[in-house]
Amino acid sequence: MKFPSKLFIVPLVFFVTACSIAKEHKVNDTFRPVSGTKTVVVGLPLDKNGAPDKKIADFKIIMNPGQKIVFAGPEKFSVFFKNRKSPTDLIKNNSRDGVVTIRIPRDLLDKPIYQDELKKNGFVEFNYGVDVEGKEIDPKIIIVRE
Repeated sequence: MKFPSKLFIVPLVFFVTACSIAKEHKVNDTFRPVSGTKTVVVGLPLDKNGAPDKKIADFKIIMNPGQKIVFAGPEKFSVFFKNRKSPTDLIKNNSRDGVVTIRIPRDLLDKPIYQDELKKNGFVEFNYGVDVEGKEIDPKIIIVRE
C-alpha cells in the first residue's frame, strides 16, 4: 500500500515547491529574477474566455542586462515588442511548446540608442504585448543597471 501514497505525496511536493518559487520572485506587482538565478519566470494565466488574465497587465518585470525572461503559458502565444523597440533583434517571439524565452543582452544599456532614456529615467523601458489567439495584454519590462 505504499505505492498509492507516493502517487499523492510526490505531486503534492512538486506543487508546493512550484507555488513557493512563483511567490518568491513576485513582489508588489513586480516580477524579478528567481532567487539565486538570472531568470525571471512569468506565468501567463488565461481567463474563462481564453484571453490573457488582465491582472498581468499591471505587472512589471524589472531586471538587469544579461538576465532572461521565461514566459510560460498556453501552447500557442506570442510576445511582441511595440514601437519597433526591442531588447533583442526580434520584435515578435512565438511560443514553442507554451514557452517563450527572451535573453537581455549584457551590453544593452551601453548602446547609444538608449543613453538618453537611461540618463533621464535611470532605466530603459520596453512596451510589449502578449497575444493569445488575437487577445492581447500589455505589461512592461524595465531594464536597470546592476
